[in-house]
Amino acid sequence: QRPAFLRMIEDIQAGKINCVVTKDLSRLGRNYVETGYYLENIFPMLHVRYISINDGYDSATSEPGQLAVILKNILNDFFSRDLSRRYSASYDIRKEKGVFRKILPYGYTYDKEHPNHMTFDPHVSHYVRLIFAWALEGVKNHAIAMRLRELQAPTQERVEYLRSGGKTCREGSSLWSTASVREIITNRVYTGDFVCGKIYNRLCDPYNRRPKIPEEEWVIVKNAHTAYVSKEDFQRLKERMEAINLTLQGKIE
Repeated sequence: QRPAFLRMIEDIQAGKINCVVTKDLSRLGRNYVETGYYLENIFPMLHVRYISINDGYDSATSEPGQLAVILKNILNDFFSRDLSRRYSASYDIRKEKGVFRKILPYGYTYDKEHPNHMTFDPHVSHYVRLIFAWALEGVKNHAIAMRLRELQAPTQERVEYLRSGGKTCREGSSLWSTASVREIITNRVYTGDFVCGKIYNRLCDPYNRRPKIPEEEWVIVKNAHTAYVSKEDFQRLKERMEAINLTLQGKIE
């Protein structure tokens, strides 16, 4: 499910490409079954020549079913799964310690004295405080989003763009949405708790993928970092959101 790979297949189907060249077989894919399927079925059916430079493979003169190609695809698949296992094991250790590994929640940055832990981001922390203050006053999410637009508060994408020195794919803006506000006021991380394990999706264990894990099974480390809102106020907001959702569902039914 790689976007660029899918675009390439679309161009092949449109007749724009008749030859695919990669550095080696692993660049085409590391799943043994799917890579073999493209080599033996898809590319021949679409009259596409495939060349793997380092492997000395050329579909114009080589058979995709030859033993060397099969073994290399199996090794690539094994390497990919082994790498996923090691990465997952490292991720599990970081989860237990309450360490974030990806994009930080809006309003947080890494602590300079403790690089693996979070603290308030001085550039946008006041916006987060306003969001919770307005929400506790009963201001609706859409109205909060409009107020943030008026204040020209940078969105998460904009913060990441500025933080990276302009190296991210998108520049972001100050165009807040209702969904962005809801995501903040319903995220338990703002109570100071580290929360992780909401989904399970690993290459080394593809058949046990779980896109949504029940809250009682999440990995939670309490009081792992500084909080924007008390747990009592967060619970009030959560109950209010649940009541609104139930009302909306009743109207739809």
